[in-house]
Order: sequence, then C-alpha cells, then structure tokens
Amino acid sequence: MQLPILGLLAAALAGGAVLAIGGSVAASAAVAGAVIAATVGALAVVLYARPAGFSRAILEATELRRSGRCAVSRQRCEELVGAARWRVGARSRARWELALVHLTDGNLDLALEQYGHLEREPLRLAIPSIHRRVPAMAALCFALRGWLDETEVALKEHRRRCGEEPTDEWLLAWSVATCRRGNAAEVTTMLERDWPGIDASGDLSRILLVVRAFAAHLADGSFEGPPDPSAIGGWVRAWAELSEWIDAGQRAARKG
Repeated sequence: MQLPILGLLAAALAGGAVLAIGGSVAASAAVAGAVIAATVGALAVVLYARPAGFSRAILEATELRRSGRCAVSRQRCEELVGAARWRVGARSRARWELALVHLTDGNLDLALEQYGHLEREPLRLAIPSIHRRVPAMAALCFALRGWLDETEVALKEHRRRCGEEPTDEWLLAWSVATCRRGNAAEVTTMLERDWPGIDASGDLSRILLVVRAFAAHLADGSFEGPPDPSAIGGWVRAWAELSEWIDAGQRAARKG
C-alpha cells in the first residue's frame, strides 16, 4: 500500500514542475493542489482504514473479555495491535480494548501503559471518541491505585475535552476517588441523581453498580447483596477495602 502513496506524492511534485514550465502558474498551482488533496485523502483512507475482518475480531475480543476470558482476549488484542501496524484507527481501537482487558484483569500498570500509547496517537482525527475518554480511564486506574492527586489532574483533562456534563467514565473514576477520600455519601447522592442517564449496557455500568453498592455500604452500612459477579474482575483487588467487602458479601451469600 506504500507504493501508490509515494507515486501520488511524486506525481504531485513532478506535475507541478511540468505545468509551471508550460507557463500557467495559476493552473499549475490549482492542479498541484488537487493532486495533493487527493494524496492526503488516499493517505487518510490507508491510515484510518481497518484491515479485513478487524471489526469481527475486535468484537470477539470484547465478548471474551466480558465473559471473563481475559487471557484469550488479551492475546487477540495484542495480535490485532501488531497486525494493524501503521493503520492508526485500527491500532488505536485494538489498544483501547487491550487496555480494558488489562483493567478488567487488574493489571493497572499495563492498562496505563496502553492509555499512554493512545495519548501519543493522533486520535483527534482517527477516533475522536477514544481521544476524549482516555484521561478518564487513566483516572480510574489512578483512583483504584489510591493516587488521588493524579486522578484529579486526569479528570480535569477529561472535562476539558468533553465538557462539564459528567460522562460514565468520569462518573466512575470520580466515584472511586471520592469514596477513597471518605465522602461516600456524596457518591451515593450523585449516582442517585445521574443513574437514569447511565448506559446500562455499557462496559462500565456493571463496574459502577459495584462501586455504587459499596458507596452505600460506606455511607450508611447498608448491603444490597453481592454485586453482579460478572463485574467483579481483578480490578477490585487494587482497592483493598472494596475487595474485602465483596469477599464478605459472597461468603454471606454462600451461607444463605
């Protein structure tokens, strides 16, 4: 795929020179501009196109992650990142899913590594939605680690990109950080208010359900039963108090 692009660039340069010799500078500039525009368009198609079968493969990796088969999902995502090579759009989408696999599995350092790669990609053009969401997902990793200053900085950047209206990603990271600061009652109030607008089918909603239940427990000692097991991955082990609460709830459920 590289040769046609180089050929178009060469044609743009050579075409401009030949036309200029012919004497019509304005016509030369117009034609050269059109050729360059076509070249840029072709380059964009190549960089942001997805390889054949990519959409199906990334969907399979997502379903594997959601079903708890993180090791297999991680392998698929790493293969997709490698196969995408210079296709920015496909590579970024695969990295996004790979970061989610690491997060779900509790490998927060590896998730942050992927978010770092994504920050260096030209995502504003490739996948703007991912560009806007990366800071909040990094903030979630920071919050789970207990790195609250870093969480605040990342959440501010997320709001700079997305605006003041809370997104699901912002709400989740903020909820974890606010609970860890000892303000669980504030979390329950916020989630009670914003819950109707949360995407119930989204990846983060199941995790947010766990955090919501834990915040209620911290705020008033209530316990609504064990959280959805499908939402409980290795990520909870980074937050010792949450992990202990979940273990206690599951033991109680088995006895009941």
